[in-house]
Amino acid sequence: MACPRSAAAAARLADVPVRISTVHDMDHWRLKRRLQTDKALMRWRDEVFCVSEPVRQAYIEKTGCPPEMVRVMPNGLQLSGFKASRSPDHVRTEFGIPDGNLVVGMVANLVPIKNHRGFLDTAARICSERNDVSFLLVGDGELRRELEERAEELGIRDSVVFAGARRDVADMLGAMDCFLLTSLREAFSIAVLESMTMGVPVVATNQGGVSDIIRSADGVLLVDPTDSQAMASAVMRILSDGDLRETLIRNGRERAHEFDMDRVARNTVSVYRGLLAAKSRRRAATRAASSG
Repeated sequence: MACPRSAAAAARLADVPVRISTVHDMDHWRLKRRLQTDKALMRWRDEVFCVSEPVRQAYIEKTGCPPEMVRVMPNGLQLSGFKASRSPDHVRTEFGIPDGNLVVGMVANLVPIKNHRGFLDTAARICSERNDVSFLLVGDGELRRELEERAEELGIRDSVVFAGARRDVADMLGAMDCFLLTSLREAFSIAVLESMTMGVPVVATNQGGVSDIIRSADGVLLVDPTDSQAMASAVMRILSDGDLRETLIRNGRERAHEFDMDRVARNTVSVYRGLLAAKSRRRAATRAASSG
């Protein structure tokens, strides 16, 4: 049984043989009460799954959980069904993006942790050097009005599309020439994985689980979230260097296949079976010792 804090005690009382908790985010322990509860329930868990290595390390550090009890179990993506239903030109026409312009975008809720202000600062730097780039922000949230005003202040409002919340994420990504993730913290970015699946090269901040997904030999993809100049330079390099772009597209697609949902599911089932078998052996040994 994969159990959150509220279910751990119930699983214990019901004598569920294997009890697992999963940690999905980097803000898991921001509340002191949550951290105290996690520590108290640790003895009732067999293992803790974390979606990335940075989340695993943070969990061990915060809770004091033995490292051998905590393993990385990443998210997965159903690759076979994640495809665009419309052409990039169709999407660009919908938003009034000029013919021939390159598109840099991001898919994320408009909330502080995603650092859209950093995205807009990066866009302004790019616009100061090129006039053939448009920017597509997919998602909605509490900061929309503030970000629209910020784009006006930077003088780039005409170059930035605020698309709002969309269900056709594959279509949105298919219209992009580069995906720029500016998050201040990120446990595991499904949006980055989706971009790589769609053949969109990625520039991302070097935060949390993103580094578990992205592998870059020359370091051009991972940048500091507070350095808009570095982000702009990385984006412009991708937009201007066709060979680099093709290399990143190829490597990204290959890497994305490692997170295919079917593969992740098989690995997860294998772990579950292993834990169940180990628990059965321990219980059998305990019963044998008691009867002897």
